[in-house]
Amino acid sequence: MGRNVTETTETVVLSAESRTLPQKMHSHYRYEILYAMKGTASVTVTAGKTKYILTKGSIFLVHAGVVHSVTAGLGAKVVSVSFDPVYLCSFGVAFERLPVILKKADSSLCAQALFPVGTIDENIAEYCFSQCVSEANGSGYGYDIVINSSLGRLLIEMIRIWCKAGFVIDQSGVSSEKLDMNSVGAYIVKHCDEQLRVEDLAAKCGMSYSYFAKRFRAVYGQTCKEYIENVRIDRAEKLLLFTSHDLSFISQELGFSDCSHLIKVFRQHKGVTPRQFRMRKGQ
Repeated sequence: MGRNVTETTETVVLSAESRTLPQKMHSHYRYEILYAMKGTASVTVTAGKTKYILTKGSIFLVHAGVVHSVTAGLGAKVVSVSFDPVYLCSFGVAFERLPVILKKADSSLCAQALFPVGTIDENIAEYCFSQCVSEANGSGYGYDIVINSSLGRLLIEMIRIWCKAGFVIDQSGVSSEKLDMNSVGAYIVKHCDEQLRVEDLAAKCGMSYSYFAKRFRAVYGQTCKEYIENVRIDRAEKLLLFTSHDLSFISQELGFSDCSHLIKVFRQHKGVTPRQFRMRKGQ
């Protein structure tokens, strides 16, 4: 298995060249797009209740928080690209509401998760995923921009297919004054360097603390505090991988109360301290 991380995405090549590939059930706070580059694979979601078969050229979208696993037959190769839609918003007006669009698609019967071969132009699909893999491996100047551009093209193709099936996109503008349950996740990502309080987020959504906490868990599959921690730990990983900043700077940059708080939370999530994580990654 090859794993390549940029500052905004993660590209993984799941390869079963010499043996079959069973992957444990897991979930991400990010979204994930799977592409069967070679052979056949299956994606099992929601504790084994539903299984999707991916043949060569098939694409599957795993929504944030969905528990799933991937199994690939001998000789298969599956490309996995995970991303947070908030990081793609700067690519144009079409992506302004991307976090809300993807969240709405999660519960829409018109928004399919599996795109069989031929649903999306095969040349576009193969080119975009090949770009993600080659750019992540090469890490040349601007490689993260190329990967995000490829992701953007794929998502546009998916959304257009959903729209043809009856999916309706809310074209109204995004209000920065008041949050709703669909936009609060994006707000947390953008303001994770601040001292975020669940009570304040509830107030911005016009909800009581208890109702907000209940609704947040229902929408995001985790508590608001857990979501904030996941976002900060994800950002901490990037700073540890791609910068030489010390732990004191990183803890202040990401809204942790102090360096000890960062170390404690990071160890809880990753099983190692930030310093051990950096050393293992060769920093």
